[in-house]
Amino acid sequence: MKAFPWQINGQTVKGEKGMDLRDYFAAKAMQAFVTLHEQALTKDREPCHWYKDGTSAEIVSEHAYAVADAMMKEIGRAHV
Repeated sequence: MKAFPWQINGQTVKGEKGMDLRDYFAAKAMQAFVTLHEQALTKDREPCHWYKDGTSAEIVSEHAYAVADAMMKEIGRAHV
């Protein structure tokens, strides 16, 4: 399922064009997690540190896709 399907003259064109809806949801969730992460660490006047080994990015992406998968599952239930 595409978030922004490719259209010509108002008609949706089948194919691979357009962003996957799952990726769109994950990107939105990621933005929220990054904002919350920064706010949580700066709340106590501590700087936000993203670990150089990539663990912070991996954790955020895992959680973002978990949210996206839950949203995709809910869409499937809504359209039954």
